[in-house]
Amino acid sequence: MAKAAAAVAKAKAAADAAAGKAAAAKVAADAMAAKAAADAQAIIDAKTAAAIAAAANAANAAKVAADVAAAKLITDAAAAQAAAAQAAAAQAAAAQAAAAAVAAAAAGVKAAAVYAYLGTAGNYTVLADAAVTAPASTITGNVGAGAAITLDAQTTIHGGLVRSNAESATALADLAAGYATLSTLPTTGTLNGTDLGGQTLTPGVYHSNVAIAISDTVTFDAGGDPNAVFVIQTDAALNTTASTSTRLLNGAKASNIYWVSAGAVTLGASSIFDGTIVSDAAVTIGAQSTILGKALSVTAATTLDSDTIDGTNNYTN
Repeated sequence: MAKAAAAVAKAKAAADAAAGKAAAAKVAADAMAAKAAADAQAIIDAKTAAAIAAAANAANAAKVAADVAAAKLITDAAAAQAAAAQAAAAQAAAAQAAAAAVAAAAAGVKAAAVYAYLGTAGNYTVLADAAVTAPASTITGNVGAGAAITLDAQTTIHGGLVRSNAESATALADLAAGYATLSTLPTTGTLNGTDLGGQTLTPGVYHSNVAIAISDTVTFDAGGDPNAVFVIQTDAALNTTASTSTRLLNGAKASNIYWVSAGAVTLGASSIFDGTIVSDAAVTIGAQSTILGKALSVTAATTLDSDTIDGTNNYTN
């Protein structure tokens, strides 16, 4: 019995010792697990902090980039506005310059004394490179021709006759030069179509690249300026129908009106016509017409028929 009790006691002691060791091992294991958990949490916290810091840095960098882009947009917008303002100012300046150029051209036509462009040809009422024919007509002023001058007993000339000599040659050369200048003066006005009938023209230089017709009264309005000049250029012919007329208003003078034609000029019968005709072709005046002005042909003949023409350059109506 005693041996059995001792064995039991010994076994119990061994069991208790083993239990103690197991408890100690558990405590050690728990400690190790706690440390491992703490280390793992520390690693997680460190990585999270790094990620947060990286995200914050990226956000800050993005904000800086956005601020830079916004500033550039603002700068570009301001530059665009400034450029637009400069463009508008340049456009306005160009418009003013164009208007000034037109005004200067118009003023230049007036101030240049266009009459002087004709040189000695301005001393003639009727002048032609070829023949002049004027039966039953009354001409106030000189008549000149590069060929024959044909009149009749009913023709009255209040002036001289100059034919086929050095004087007429000089006048014809001056006429050619005058035509070249007058036909290339810069345009300052606009014609309303090619039929001038019914139109009112103000001072300036007008141009047509096709033939000009006159089927009704044409009015010239000088606007109170007695020195105002009107130049009508055509690259083709000038034709008027019978019984048409021109009208002068507000100081306009027939001596300041110039009809510059590359083609033939033909006035219908019974026309009342103001101005100097400078044609690079023939000039034909219909019967019973009255002209305050000149009939000058650079290269061909000038023909009148029972007409009255006064080209002494002091006329007005």
